[in-house]
Amino acid sequence: MKINIKNSHNLKSNKLLSKIKNKKIISYLMDSGSLTARLKQKYDNDFYVKVLKNKKSKIFKNEKKILTKNSNKIAFVREVLLYGNNQPVVFARTTIPKKSLKSPLFKLTKIGAKPLGEILFKQKTAKRAKIQIIKIKQKNNKILWGRISLFYLYHQPFLLTEIFLPNLFNKDNKKRSNEKC
Repeated sequence: MKINIKNSHNLKSNKLLSKIKNKKIISYLMDSGSLTARLKQKYDNDFYVKVLKNKKSKIFKNEKKILTKNSNKIAFVREVLLYGNNQPVVFARTTIPKKSLKSPLFKLTKIGAKPLGEILFKQKTAKRAKIQIIKIKQKNNKILWGRISLFYLYHQPFLLTEIFLPNLFNKDNKKRSNEKC
């Protein structure tokens, strides 16, 4: 699965949210809690992470703008697919600036297929500073929605980009009946 987030549209969240007609998408975009916990509940723990990339890589221009203009062009990047009911439901990209790797944040480079949310939301020093809504137009003209969150952990910045895939909202891809999708 190839998702091009390099050229995503980062507009003011209010403008983008007003264009979204599906309230289910909005609820995921604006949820400030752990996406991992929400997906585990939705899929009755039939949830897992598949690592696609886990290495130093180029940082995207839109990521550099959010982090700081002083960020290096290279960062540690982890890209994963989150699966629910054996279907990919979220594409996630963690971008840790080079200077943040000199802190305890370095531990995040070694988590493998463990969900980031399981670690992040247990940390007292973790803080989500900003959420930016993004719209991605695919080659087939389908629209994907996502968010880029600027987090601070151990007082060091990093980004978490989450793209919500169509399977997340597919009624057939649901284990529990208590979450309305």
